[in-house]
Amino acid sequence: MNMISTGAFQTEMDASNKQSIARKFASVWEKKNAKAARAGGVSLMALSLAACGSDDATTTTATTTTTTTTTTTATPLSLAFTTAVDNLVGDSGNDTFTGVNDATDANDTAQVYDTVTGGDGTDTLYIINTDNAAYSPINASGIEVFKYQANDNAGNLDVDDIHGATTLNLYRANGDVDVSDLTQAVTFKIEDLQAGYTGTVTYKATDVANAADAATVDLAGASTGSVLTFAGAVETMTLDVTKESTYTQLVMDAATTAVTINASAALNTVTDFNANGVTTLTLTGSGAIDLTGSTDNDLAALTTVAGSAATGAISLFINDAANQTITTGSGADTVDMDGTLTAADTIDLGAGDDTLRVDVDSLTAGTADLSISNVETLRFDAIGTGAGAIQMDNVSVTTIRFDQAAAQGGADQVITLTDLAATIAGASLIGDGTASDDVFFSDFTLDYDTTTDLANVTLTINNGGVVADDIRVGNIVIDNTDKLTITATDIGQAAADELTLDDIEVDAATDIVVSADGEIILTVDGDVLDTLDMSAADGGSTLSVDDAAAALTITMGDGVDIVDIVDDAVGATIDLGAGNDQFTSGNEAHTITTGTGIDTLIFTGATTDDDNIVTDFTAGTGGDVIDLATNNANDGSVALTGTELIGDADDVAEQGIVIIDNSATGVADADALTAAGIADRVNDIGNDNNGTAADSIMVMEAQEDDFYLIISDGTDTAFALIVGDTTTTTIETADVNVLVTFEGISDASTLTAANFADFV
Repeated sequence: MNMISTGAFQTEMDASNKQSIARKFASVWEKKNAKAARAGGVSLMALSLAACGSDDATTTTATTTTTTTTTTTATPLSLAFTTAVDNLVGDSGNDTFTGVNDATDANDTAQVYDTVTGGDGTDTLYIINTDNAAYSPINASGIEVFKYQANDNAGNLDVDDIHGATTLNLYRANGDVDVSDLTQAVTFKIEDLQAGYTGTVTYKATDVANAADAATVDLAGASTGSVLTFAGAVETMTLDVTKESTYTQLVMDAATTAVTINASAALNTVTDFNANGVTTLTLTGSGAIDLTGSTDNDLAALTTVAGSAATGAISLFINDAANQTITTGSGADTVDMDGTLTAADTIDLGAGDDTLRVDVDSLTAGTADLSISNVETLRFDAIGTGAGAIQMDNVSVTTIRFDQAAAQGGADQVITLTDLAATIAGASLIGDGTASDDVFFSDFTLDYDTTTDLANVTLTINNGGVVADDIRVGNIVIDNTDKLTITATDIGQAAADELTLDDIEVDAATDIVVSADGEIILTVDGDVLDTLDMSAADGGSTLSVDDAAAALTITMGDGVDIVDIVDDAVGATIDLGAGNDQFTSGNEAHTITTGTGIDTLIFTGATTDDDNIVTDFTAGTGGDVIDLATNNANDGSVALTGTELIGDADDVAEQGIVIIDNSATGVADADALTAAGIADRVNDIGNDNNGTAADSIMVMEAQEDDFYLIISDGTDTAFALIVGDTTTTTIETADVNVLVTFEGISDASTLTAANFADFV
């Protein structure tokens, strides 16, 4: 380092000062000359010389002067305290001074004996407190921003100790860190709170003693787990959300009556937004604001939510009984009214795809119309095991959604929606999305208020895109629709998993269409139902028809289907589709197409003709099956254990199933496959075939014997139940009940023991 003597240094300074004075003098004259030139074009320097007797007194000189101004910005300083006693001095830039307050001397740099002077510019004192104790201030002046980071518990901060700074930045705090004596004049920023943060920000009592205090806080980042509480009687609070912030709890002071959340970034309260004193909540900005909370919100006094200016998505949870006026903006908003929705509430969710959630389980339908507008989805959630109702007279929504119930309810667990508009043409039933879990939905009634039937009502059933185990829906009652379409997905794929629809009651529907991606069990009760299309339910279906139009067409899918026509007044045309299906007939005539696969047909064997028709029964080994296990046949003396083929030499029915061998010599086809035609034929089996004594007459082995008879007319084959009586062993017309005719089977003997199950 070069050393300069004191005399030399003074000489140097004198010279410098003279040069500086000369420059200033010249500058003054330049400015005056320029001003004079603008006024009259005469140089003041020339006038001065003339006054001194210069020859230039008679000479006029025009002078143009260009002045260049250079602005120099000071480079910001970044200065750090040391473990020694420091005196840090800033420059004219935006300087930063950083120190650590720590209990260990080797780490403790921000000490009470240190001094810092900020100078010009916007200067920041950045203190990192790792001492597990309240902050101990140093000597500081000229500081505009106090940035405070407390890394451990109990690093509390008194705002009186921030050295007169006008901005306080609570930065990356965690643990229990409180801020006290905050004033309205201090700009307060809370930045990047850590997951372990739990703190209370308290405003100075003397500063907020008025009746209309207002404060603004910048929420610039918080991690899930952060708990932030404001204390102090600030009546109006503004929260500017400038960075995504997620709080487990966000608690306002009880004296705060108005809160504005201006979100340019997302704000989320995971558990609780506690603002019991707030009457007005104003929401603005493009950031998503989620105040739903997973368990509870405390908004007992809230009457107004003003969110029409918000463009970000708004999510609110309102579980207090005050009457509210709620408006939201253009985002995809969700307002959860829990069980508090009444006709005294006014809800307008603005533009966007919006959802209104209601716990209908606790509601009763009132007589007054609800005031609901700009709602696309009305979602009924938190359904327990009780009943609920809602009057939908003037409610216009696109979709109705039912959430799953807590458990499968009893007969009185019915959700009733009355006076539905024709524009609400359906509902969705959506589970909570838990994988491999049983899902239950309550009974519900959709009561439409319309003089003209809807063309179609659609029900969508799923588990939110996640495969469940069983899904069960209680009774479904829908009126005033010509058609009902049901689409079910997310059904479990294990052998024991299925979707069960306890009962579908439709008073006006002529058509029901069902599609499902798994096994489905349903019971249908439709007064005028004439078409039931389950061709897209390929996982297998168990269908029971309690009531329908006299002529019903049923189309099944390619799975293993079970169809039972319970109503004896219904005659159905059934296509069982592919798969090993099962059909159970009542006492009415049905036409059955078995399709591919080995199908099983169950006939009740009643005492009257059923006259069923099977269009494509496959006879012989590997063919379709007639299951007689639940049949009415009972002879009381002959074991129904086998089949018997009767030709021209046989005349006694000794087995449970008797097949007339029309390929035998002298055995003619029946003239007609009616009771009379079959009785006539079995009484005329002999070689002569002329009804004389030479003919063999087929008889029962004993009176009151019951057995089955299979006989052909050369084109088709009939399957009949012969019911014996107490008078004779002769087969009479009254003894013959034709259960089914197999079209296209020209020879009865092609049916073999393989075509019968649980009998032979």
